[in-house]
Amino acid sequence: MNEAKALLEKYKAGTCSEDELRLVDKWLLELHAGEAAGLSDEDFERIGAAVWSRVLAGADDVSGEKRGRVKRLPMYVRIAGIAAAVATIVFGVWFFNSTFNASRRSEDARNLLNAANDIAPGNYGATITLANGQVIQLDSAKKGVVVGGAAGLAGLSYEDGSEIASEATQPHNDGRGGNDDRSNPSSRGNEGSLEDASSRDVSSRRHDGTTNDGTTNDGNAQSKVMMIATTAKGQTYTFTLPDGTKVWLNADSKLEFPAQFSGKERKIFMQGEAYFVVKHNDKQPFKVVSKTPGGREQVVEDIGTEFNINAYPDEPGVKTTLVEGSAAVNGEVLKPNEQAILNNHSLNVIPIDAAAIVAWRNGKFVFMSESLGSIMRKVSRWYGVEVSISDELARETFSGSVNRFDKVSMLLRKIELTNTVHFKIEGRRIAVTR
Repeated sequence: MNEAKALLEKYKAGTCSEDELRLVDKWLLELHAGEAAGLSDEDFERIGAAVWSRVLAGADDVSGEKRGRVKRLPMYVRIAGIAAAVATIVFGVWFFNSTFNASRRSEDARNLLNAANDIAPGNYGATITLANGQVIQLDSAKKGVVVGGAAGLAGLSYEDGSEIASEATQPHNDGRGGNDDRSNPSSRGNEGSLEDASSRDVSSRRHDGTTNDGTTNDGNAQSKVMMIATTAKGQTYTFTLPDGTKVWLNADSKLEFPAQFSGKERKIFMQGEAYFVVKHNDKQPFKVVSKTPGGREQVVEDIGTEFNINAYPDEPGVKTTLVEGSAAVNGEVLKPNEQAILNNHSLNVIPIDAAAIVAWRNGKFVFMSESLGSIMRKVSRWYGVEVSISDELARETFSGSVNRFDKVSMLLRKIELTNTVHFKIEGRRIAVTR
């Protein structure tokens, strides 16, 4: 018997237990699954198998204990979260592609398709600032750089083995609104730099990331040659570090790392969002340092792992999602499909669908009951636009999946199909209204 379908039938009959009520209420409310009555038995079977396999898999690790100031969600919330995450995959297709709401599309929705108002998506691109202040504009026709993999300029080469031009460049504005001077760290001093995003003593550091005695402030020997990789709004790029660790850098992000790793640990600093596939080394731990908007430091230590860190200054906290292996966030060890959320007051660990969180790396936007405020911040970074939205509308939640390389009108139109909000594009500004 299909357990998911049976649970929905119990819900309709009013015979659910308290925990079952919480689970189904959350599922139906967040994913608008009340329209799912027309789903076939085959659809229900697929949903049920996915949901309950995830629930059973997660049941062994539901203790609800608190370790220090770290909180883990209780059983019913974790089950509801797992069910909602799995159901999003199925219902999200219906939610964003249904023709049910097509006849109710507003005039604003049709106007979004006007090519004159449309905005192209972001693309590949980044800069690297060397220790001497030289800024290298990376080729947008390429997708990634290898550090230390060639004998060329500062040991840099593209992933395909081609050389990087040796002349210094200054980032230029290509008309997309994202590639301006903010992508050049040396053009604005320390404003917004990684020096501000770490706990190091800026006054005692040279531009290369070392103190005046040639060591880092934690006392470990470190290469004197530091690099800063930067993506502007509307840019993404991949960097293979000297130790073989691979980093996907999302839009409007920065990564500071040495030209060579030496000493007792491999420590780098980041701001924005990045996905890491770490080359593990027991003798030289890999650490990523970032900060919350309020200034609280986070240190993620690899234990043989793949993880995603979201540490934008305009987000309420730092989110670290473990995809594979194991990693410690400020000493708290995560398991796959767990996310640590650090703010100025606490560190909370929640179950999460990691594949949805890291979908950006594969060219997708995936939203799982995500607030419109959070969605539009992603739109702002990737499309290089300014967004106007009220606090009330920012709290509305949506679920679904779209191609990150579509023009902005496609993403907005799919959200408008819910008949909840409307968008108006004016130049590089998007206004959100009821």
